[in-house]
Amino acid sequence: TSSKEFRKLRNFMRMHKVPRQLALRVTKFAEHAYSKQREAMPMSKVTLLNMVSEQLLGELTFEMNKPHLIIHPLFENMENNGTIVLQRLCTKALTTKQLAHNDFLFVTGEQAEAMYFLSSGVLLYKKSLSEE
Repeated sequence: TSSKEFRKLRNFMRMHKVPRQLALRVTKFAEHAYSKQREAMPMSKVTLLNMVSEQLLGELTFEMNKPHLIIHPLFENMENNGTIVLQRLCTKALTTKQLAHNDFLFVTGEQAEAMYFLSSGVLLYKKSLSEE
């Protein structure tokens, strides 16, 4: 049950002497992520989707992510010229990433290894002093 898992998390923090402020941030984020997961029902929780063909799964995944993708002109153009590539992209390359308040998605000078689409929340870009 969830209360058991949160108790385990608190015990872990205590055992490893995690500073109180950090432990609070981790716990709050875990609570938020847990409630979001319960609301959203991820595809991985729907057992019958494991029986659906790869083609249908691609179509489903694309439709679920379409509002976030077609904002970008490249993906909008790809959709206008046929969706099969976008469907495959959705099933093979898309993942979800959750960030806590003040988390860094990337930092200046870091090599880009992914493309990000913001589906909810706010991102703040800051120019580092070394770039000025």
